[in-house]
Amino acid sequence: MNTLSGKTIGRLIQIAREVSKNNLQDLLLDSEVCSEAPDLRPTRHAILTKTLFAAQKRANHGDNEAHKALLAFTAGLVRYCWEHELWQDLKESLRSDGYELMMQPGEDLGYVGEIRPYDSAVAPLHEEMTVLQEELRRRGYDVAEAHYTQAIRHLADQVPTSANAELRSAFESLLVCLAADHTDYQPTAHAGQGGRALQTLWIDEKNPQPDVTLGNPLPAGDGGRMLAGIWNILHTGGSHPGFSNALEARIRMQLVTGLALFLLTHFPHH
Repeated sequence: MNTLSGKTIGRLIQIAREVSKNNLQDLLLDSEVCSEAPDLRPTRHAILTKTLFAAQKRANHGDNEAHKALLAFTAGLVRYCWEHELWQDLKESLRSDGYELMMQPGEDLGYVGEIRPYDSAVAPLHEEMTVLQEELRRRGYDVAEAHYTQAIRHLADQVPTSANAELRSAFESLLVCLAADHTDYQPTAHAGQGGRALQTLWIDEKNPQPDVTLGNPLPAGDGGRMLAGIWNILHTGGSHPGFSNALEARIRMQLVTGLALFLLTHFPHH
């Protein structure tokens, strides 16, 4: 289950320990992170650490109610600490996990929170990631799979710039592998082969549109321009553009994951 990361839980604890014990008890119970009133004798830091990480553990083992409780706790915390200096850090951390924290004006000049996922509940991104990793391994595209796995790890660790760099390398390696397997492209030992491999995988023609045949280069209007466009997005400002935020890294992960699965379907395994 794609639940909140340890870094996000840590930031929640930093913010929530500023809440009074009575309000904290209400928040834990209202969000259903706790099924019964927590022991208020320890420090708020101790209460939060024990309770939130226990909920995260249950969520990681497939408990959807624990996952929803963590999201409800996060949204509810806005009511008590909406002016906290760490809110921006928390919002960025949540974006790395795949969620957007919305803050809407509430009563008494305060705010209320709402959590919205970036991924579809029907086809969550982490399941597509797993499918892609397995297919890359099955085909022996080991370099592409290794870079892609590193990109996932860096995204989870909330290092978006490194995630983007690994995604570019993974996608470039995939293009080279597909071009070598399905066209007359001959890989070399030199770096930077992605652009040349790309040109063999699609037909840059406006008229007429050739038939879309599995294993053949993609027509411009049936995936070709999409392939070229996303390649360009990954290399905006050069192969190593400046620092990026969590949202940009997650969007790039979605684009690369979806396009890679599309390409692997169109260019089937021999």
